[in-house]
Parts: sequence; structure tokens; C-alpha cells
Amino acid sequence: IAVEGAQGDEAARIIAAARELFEETGVLVARGAERLSQAELDADRKALLDKQTTFAALLAARGLTLEAAPFHKLGRWVTPEFVPGRFDAQFYLVEAPQQMNAVVWPGELSYGAWVNPLVALEQWSTGQALLHPPNLFALQVMAEFTSLQSARHALAFPAHCQDFVAQRIEFQK
Repeated sequence: IAVEGAQGDEAARIIAAARELFEETGVLVARGAERLSQAELDADRKALLDKQTTFAALLAARGLTLEAAPFHKLGRWVTPEFVPGRFDAQFYLVEAPQQMNAVVWPGELSYGAWVNPLVALEQWSTGQALLHPPNLFALQVMAEFTSLQSARHALAFPAHCQDFVAQRIEFQK
């Protein structure tokens, strides 16, 4: 899959982010996706989740193009070397297209909802919600946004990251 505006590892990470976003929420951020009906999106999502197609095949069949521009780096998390189950995850902030409806289907996710980052952080601090450290960090960053412009400014000058690699981990009380 080609990603306009990105190459190599960055393109691979954007492809993974776009695929995960579509699989988990039904939101497809790709040029041309706005012309698809909800029924077509649902059918494509189901086919992808049921492993009846690949993300590359789905994009090609629908004539869709992935672009790097909508995917703004929010942070990168690499587990410490002493942790047996390691991962390297890039987080992105993406503005959902207006015509897209995020819907959590049973399966990989146990729960999903649109929630204000401040509300989610309050739920975490009172023990009403569990958050892995990377998700906690992403919500802390998003809680500082008061508008799309403030989000863009924060992404241009990330205060919580050095080279987009988080420098601290907080655990729930």
C-alpha cells in the first residue's frame, strides 16, 4: 500500500493506524471514502475482520488512497527492555471525517464510547476506568486541547515527548 506523503517505516505505521482505526471503529480515513455508503463501509469492515480480504485489497477495490497528512503524530511508546512482552507503538491524532460514524462492534474491543479526555482521566483517577500508560498519556495530551488549532500547536511543539518517545510512565493508584 502506498501512502502519499510518507515512505518506509512511517508509511507502514500510518497503514497500520488507518487499518486499526477502521477495524475497531468503522472510521475509514482515506481519500475517496466519503463516497462510500454506510452499508459498503460495514460490509468492508466485516470482510476485513473475518479475514475475507486484506486492507490493501479493500483500498484497491474501492479506489481509495491513504495520505499521511491527516495522521498527526501524538506520541510513540516503546516498552522498557526489562518487560517480556515488548511493543513499539506510534499514536496518531486523526480528525474523523464528518460522514463517518464510529461504532464499536463486539470482538477485539470490550467497550467504546465518545468521551471527553477530561472525563476519561477523572474516571481513571477514581478507579472507574483502566488505562494502559500509553492511553493515559494520549488522553493527558488531548485534555490540553481546547480547539483544533490548539491541538495542531501542541503537536508542533510536544511538551510531553522527546522525539515522540514518552519519557515517563504513570501507574494507577
